[in-house]
Amino acid sequence: MVFLKVNKQVLLFVFSFFFISLNTIVSAQENAVREHEKTDSVIVKNTRAIIKKIIDRKEEEALGLLQKGIIIDGDIPENNPLINAIYNSLPKLISALIEQGASVKAKDKDGVNPLMAAAIMADTNTVSLLMDKQADPFQTSAKGYNSFDYAIYSGNYDGLEYLLSEYLEKYKNIPPADREMIGQVILQKKMPPQAGKYKNEIVFLALASKDAGLFFELIDKYKTDIQKPLFTGLSMLDISIVNGAEDITKGLVERGFTLTKPNKLGKLPISYINAAKRQKLYLFLLKNMLAEKAVTKEGKNLLPLIDSPKPALNNIQKTSPGFQKLLMEYAIAKKNGHIIDQLLDGGLDVNGQTGAGVYYLCVAVQNGAIDIVKKLLDKGADIHLQSDNSYRTTAFMDAASLGDVAIGQLLLDRGARIDFGDINNDPALNYAVYYGHYDFVKFLLEHHADFTMKGQGGYTALMTAKAHDYKKVIQLLEDYGAKE
Repeated sequence: MVFLKVNKQVLLFVFSFFFISLNTIVSAQENAVREHEKTDSVIVKNTRAIIKKIIDRKEEEALGLLQKGIIIDGDIPENNPLINAIYNSLPKLISALIEQGASVKAKDKDGVNPLMAAAIMADTNTVSLLMDKQADPFQTSAKGYNSFDYAIYSGNYDGLEYLLSEYLEKYKNIPPADREMIGQVILQKKMPPQAGKYKNEIVFLALASKDAGLFFELIDKYKTDIQKPLFTGLSMLDISIVNGAEDITKGLVERGFTLTKPNKLGKLPISYINAAKRQKLYLFLLKNMLAEKAVTKEGKNLLPLIDSPKPALNNIQKTSPGFQKLLMEYAIAKKNGHIIDQLLDGGLDVNGQTGAGVYYLCVAVQNGAIDIVKKLLDKGADIHLQSDNSYRTTAFMDAASLGDVAIGQLLLDRGARIDFGDINNDPALNYAVYYGHYDFVKFLLEHHADFTMKGQGGYTALMTAKAHDYKKVIQLLEDYGAKE
């Protein structure tokens, strides 16, 4: 019993010591966590601060903050510091971030990585730095685009050519002499026999260079399948449309390129054209798309009728839904209210969409067709619908993008929500500012648009105006009280 009593006392002592020690350990751990959190909060604060300096293009101050410690690959508030530095063309900071280990695979919330950003900006020095770090030009963003796609989409041929050159050197180990030969094919139109080894690269560069004569000569020489994409998710026709290469676009269509078949990203070629700025080419594509579907079940070809001022489309219900959708888009673009009435009276949904996922009301806005906008609204078009495009835009945002105040006023009078945001929370004001439409910005501010809303990348309207150096727009926003 004595033995047991002693052991109980010993055990009590041991347990007491254990719990005291455990409490001491826990307390020490909690203190360590608090210190870590304090350090983390400083780093987070520095990261937020450096992004602010990047946006303000204060490179030296940003470099100073970099020495204090930041989250190199963090998304604070929404964008990666390296990607932001690339977009704002800060070469010293870009180099410093890469030297400190910024990941070449990091992505912002849209899935854009540093190489894609450099391709967009045609920043060849950064492309080289990133490729040295094994950046993958075929990594895709949330939208499914790779670095080649972004270079094309941004119209940066120099950046595209350099990106391809870096790819050939670092990924395919093509000797310098051969890379020079590829360049000579494009620049001097010399085609030595050994050039055939690189036919895809050469055709791709000819396409991107907008040289229709050389492009089709190469297509014929190498018997290239025009329907097959090269290096990107975009088709050859998509690239020619994006690049504004009208001769190549028309040539591909005349050679039988299928306009009604989506690319690997699920998009039709016509999705890549700005209808307002390139009306003739837009109508050319639409009409050729109609030609693919213009025959009724009875074998009647309706195509000759559609350009009449008041065509008699009595049997429109007997045509395919695909043809009716295309005809509706074509009629809106041509501002032909007669065809629109026949289609809607025949049962076509006024809130229907084009093959590219754009609502008919938005098509009317994009074509600056105010009378058609009124007609569609009168027939019950939903003003709030968001098109199935990359940014989920409304008709009001489309009006802001075009700077069409008359249509903007009409839509506002009919109930458009002035501060409604797209997929990135960008409202119409941010669109008007982005495109530098002073009068539309003024119109929105006069109707009390919220200039504090943050959209893509955490940018407000004022930050966007400053990024583009729109001095008049900056002054206007500040006159209405906008601050950073």
